[in-house]
Amino acid sequence: MERRKCVCASPKTADIVFLLDASHWVTPDELLLGRDFFRSFVDAFSYDMDGVKIAIVPFGKRIGPMFHLSQIPTKDYLLMVLRYQTRGRNSEKRTSSQILRTASQRRTRTVTQTELTGLYISSRCVRDTRTDFALNLARLQLFNKKSGDRHSAPNFLVLLSASRSQNTQATESAASLLTKTDTTSYVIGPGNSRDQAKMAAIATTPNRVITVEDFQNLGAIRDKLVSPICDEIEDT
Repeated sequence: MERRKCVCASPKTADIVFLLDASHWVTPDELLLGRDFFRSFVDAFSYDMDGVKIAIVPFGKRIGPMFHLSQIPTKDYLLMVLRYQTRGRNSEKRTSSQILRTASQRRTRTVTQTELTGLYISSRCVRDTRTDFALNLARLQLFNKKSGDRHSAPNFLVLLSASRSQNTQATESAASLLTKTDTTSYVIGPGNSRDQAKMAAIATTPNRVITVEDFQNLGAIRDKLVSPICDEIEDT
């Protein structure tokens, strides 16, 4: 996926958490496409520690934050690390030590060796789709001051999912709790009517659901996601 110019140059602040489906329903190639879509999403904003900050969480059965809101100081550093985060077909494999050395050579602040342990996502290591776990983790562990969340910045959550949650009731409950924290949630997923109803129960409002035929078409909907988020940032 090619890098495109920034389309949201707002100087205002925002904290964004991106949830990426890494369950067994997602093939290695689709996981790479999801990773590239996230990179394109990040590239659309004028990422800055004093402006827009973005965290990413892969989820399946096991959940683990890859980056907290306070960990990545620059967009270039985040995009560089994301190039090597996913193990899939034809992807280059690099160790945490190699990534640390590369970041050091670029004279940017790095996350620790322990934090980089969870850097690689493998679709084979997570068997279920526990979207409720991911939503609760975002609310309890990412959208808080310790992880870099700012009281003055609006919170946004983007869920990219290729499958239904294993526990629909728990997922809807987790989404409701997240909404009560004034977090605005967007959902990207399959386009059939049954799935749209499930996604609408997670999104803050139905118009914040974006459907896509498959992961191959993610690039076509980037601006449909970025533009309304940018408008909402500007309106705060």
